[in-house]
Amino acid sequence: MRKLFSANLSLVWISKPFWLGVVAMLCAEGLFGLLMLRYGSAPMDIIVFISLQCIGILAAVFTSLFLGTDYGDGTIRNKIIAGHKSSSIYIASLFTVIVVIQIIFLSDILTGVISGTLFFHSP
Repeated sequence: MRKLFSANLSLVWISKPFWLGVVAMLCAEGLFGLLMLRYGSAPMDIIVFISLQCIGILAAVFTSLFLGTDYGDGTIRNKIIAGHKSSSIYIASLFTVIVVIQIIFLSDILTGVISGTLFFHSP
């Protein structure tokens, strides 16, 4: 299962939906930070967590694209033919999606903290 997990992560690392999701969340967080700048001072938790409303939609889109491509291209069938159990294939895919969503989440939080401290620093 470790080989399946590392293979999935290497596929995700070069996939366009992953990088588009990261860039979309970074842009959303930066844009929301700039919009909050117009209103003057704002609590730090609003700045950091404002764009997390979109993470569920992004998670659903990424998961369906990643697993749908895996199924549509026949890679799951090839993995089963190679001798892997179907349960280990699905668990490795589940862990991969969890790790990817956590990476996107942490990059969003980091962007929120950076934009919050840059835009809303106290004198």
